[in-house]
Amino acid sequence: MAKTVNNTVLGPNKGSFSLSKKEATQVFGNLLHEERGTVLNMLPELAIRWEEILLKGIPLDTINEMLAKYPSPKNFPRFDPSKFNLVLKAIMPEQVYERVDRISRRKLKISAALSAIGKTFSTIAMNKNIPEWISLVENISDASRILADLYDESVITRVTMTK
Repeated sequence: MAKTVNNTVLGPNKGSFSLSKKEATQVFGNLLHEERGTVLNMLPELAIRWEEILLKGIPLDTINEMLAKYPSPKNFPRFDPSKFNLVLKAIMPEQVYERVDRISRRKLKISAALSAIGKTFSTIAMNKNIPEWISLVENISDASRILADLYDESVITRVTMTK
């Protein structure tokens, strides 16, 4: 069943309007990535929630709770949130400060996501009682490496932030 947020349909539309695959190709063109159709579907409940987040974002109070729930691991201080260099903040234009602040906030979210993934990753890897544990660990590892690659996205934050 489709869910709506602000009159935007989320999830599969089960309404009366639909196109055949041939009609959709004629009207919209070929898929850019044909292999996308062969990937396993995720749980509809998860898809709806992620789509809602992509459309509207996570409310500030909820994101702050999640950030507090997943602090940086004690044995990996590299993901500790950096502090703004106050000397540079005083002399930089407001636009630059706002951009650096947005990047810093994004890095904090990535750090919390990696902490949550790391916690799950560690539990599965140490338990090994789950029959598919190798596949699960591999998927979680891939997701964490992709997020880790996003962490250091801007040179400007390395200059304006301090540990």
